[in-house]
Amino acid sequence: GYVAFATTSTKKKLQIVFDKGNSDEWSIEFTVNRSINATGEGDQMKIFATVLDVIKAFINKKHPEHIEFSASKANSELPPAKRDPNKRNSRINLYTKLIKRFANQNGYKLVNAAERPLQIDYKLTKK
Repeated sequence: GYVAFATTSTKKKLQIVFDKGNSDEWSIEFTVNRSINATGEGDQMKIFATVLDVIKAFINKKHPEHIEFSASKANSELPPAKRDPNKRNSRINLYTKLIKRFANQNGYKLVNAAERPLQIDYKLTKK
């Protein structure tokens, strides 16, 4: 696999890990300041944009057939009773729109967006 490091404009330190599965499917995981949880600081778009920039560079270098990655939902770092479902849904909708646009611009299509309790999993396939 590969590991990339980046820093957002808000000085958040990102680590993006690319692991190759059995076929030409790559899974991507990223952490912010060594945590997989949402920061809760309202800077998710800057973080996500930086991650997508790194994924784009990876795509241009390796040309994978399939890519899988996850994004934490809003408030996932909070106990269930304190989570705001409206924030969660707005983040999911925004992430999904960004992923669809990103996929289309880079020769991929979003084939699956599976919602889980604390995250949403995305799968992209080359067109």
